[in-house]
Amino acid sequence: MTVTAVIGSQWGDEGKGKAVDFLAERVDYVARFNGGNNAGHTVINEFGTFKIHLVPSGIFAKNTVGLIGGGVVIDPQVLLEEIEMLNKAGIGVDGRLWVSPRSHIIMPYHKILDGLYEEAKGAGATGTTRRGIGPVFADKVSYNGIRWTDFTSDMFEQRLQVQLQLKNKIIIALGGEALKYEEVRDTYREYYARLKPYIKELFSLVQDGLKTGKNFLLEQAMGTFLDTDWGTYPFVTASTTIPSAASAGWGFLRAILPT
Repeated sequence: MTVTAVIGSQWGDEGKGKAVDFLAERVDYVARFNGGNNAGHTVINEFGTFKIHLVPSGIFAKNTVGLIGGGVVIDPQVLLEEIEMLNKAGIGVDGRLWVSPRSHIIMPYHKILDGLYEEAKGAGATGTTRRGIGPVFADKVSYNGIRWTDFTSDMFEQRLQVQLQLKNKIIIALGGEALKYEEVRDTYREYYARLKPYIKELFSLVQDGLKTGKNFLLEQAMGTFLDTDWGTYPFVTASTTIPSAASAGWGFLRAILPT
């Protein structure tokens, strides 16, 4: 059993995608444990050129199973587009790509607020990707997040109603246009229906893999200097990017505790 993490020691763009693509041929599982679609790995191989933002870039190795851990925030539209792109290219991710139900979801108001906050800061803007990453992580730690597991009951509707009541007030105050509950609800219910076959609790899978000597490859999103605590704050990302993030974002340490 081995666990290998590919980490960028700068601000990203260090060539991690190429390294992961090479190492993936030797492992059983390749996992993303942090960040969201604000990160990207470029892989060039016999299938073509691919820019991957959410699906682990090691998925091109046919022997691997891709895992997207609970520490990753997910824009469902982006994830669906990547799955469709990979399947059309002949990669075939069905049955070997799993998404944690604990993953938090980027909602439309996260992206809207990301842009409005940047505009409100004026010359002091941080320079975010405006993809909703900061606001969704802020919701995660302030008990306002929505996860895939919420879709298995009416909890999604309940949480969405509360969040739109809160977020629409802020959006309007900053000069934006309020979102409509029914439109957001129906769109995201459809996303869930399409992604449901890929959603699976990863804890037992990881634990069984470690016990049976499987090899794991962990993909860091972005670089160490973008870490919230150890990076060039405030010009950082919203998640922890150093290797320790794998403990929570993928469940590694929990998985090897005695049962």
